[in-house]
Amino acid sequence: MIPGIVASSIVTDVGYRYFVLSITAAQLGSSNCAIYELALFVGATQYPTSAMTGYSAPSPYVCGANGEGSPSASPAWRAFNRVTTDRWLSGVGVLFDLYIDVGALISLTSFSVTASGTSSPKNFTLYGGASYASKDTALKAVSGQTGWALDTRNYVL
Repeated sequence: MIPGIVASSIVTDVGYRYFVLSITAAQLGSSNCAIYELALFVGATQYPTSAMTGYSAPSPYVCGANGEGSPSASPAWRAFNRVTTDRWLSGVGVLFDLYIDVGALISLTSFSVTASGTSSPKNFTLYGGASYASKDTALKAVSGQTGWALDTRNYVL
């Protein structure tokens, strides 16, 4: 069990290959969002199992986002590189999606988000699906998250 689990909604023990963190609001009405790390867990095993060093490295992982504020400075893969001082910074907009293809079906048990400051996520849902675009199943919806100070929050499915 991961300490500091935050309770919320939703559900499933079905395996998925694609996961999407869909952020519908950032703190203080910010027009972009920053994620320092998104970690997916099956028990104690973290996915991706190795730090990402690019959008499709190491194989079989592939990640991306529906927008990046600066692809060269804050690309989506930085949310999966296990360095909590790096970050993905979304483009300016209303909805932000950060996604990963883990290369095989897995049944998540929890996930964690590391964020900081006014561009932190306030309301978000983690989806599992057959593709990035499908968002087949809402695994966990979280709302009202505030006060991020480069901390990691854990969510059990």
